[in-house]
Amino acid sequence: MIAGRKVRGHLLWMLMPAYTFGLLAFVPLVYAAVRLRRTEVWLWAGGFVLADVAIWLCAQASQKSALNTLGGALAITAAIVGTVQTARLRQELFEPRPPTT
Repeated sequence: MIAGRKVRGHLLWMLMPAYTFGLLAFVPLVYAAVRLRRTEVWLWAGGFVLADVAIWLCAQASQKSALNTLGGALAITAAIVGTVQTARLRQELFEPRPPTT
């Protein structure tokens, strides 16, 4: 039972960028950056924070403006790319590591 919950939790973690429509795509990447302590992951997390700010700023534009359309396209892109990145990092973060001797 616990293993099923763990897998479900990891799956929800991995899919967070998709089900939040890109708006919280940075959350799992910040978590991964803290755990893995790699510059590359920190850069991805920072990029997604900036994308989130840009999405919110573009969402403030009038309904039929090009800026609003750009925000929607950026949100879709963040959802797709964020999900791919978290899927790439999922195994590295959550799979049990073999013991080192």
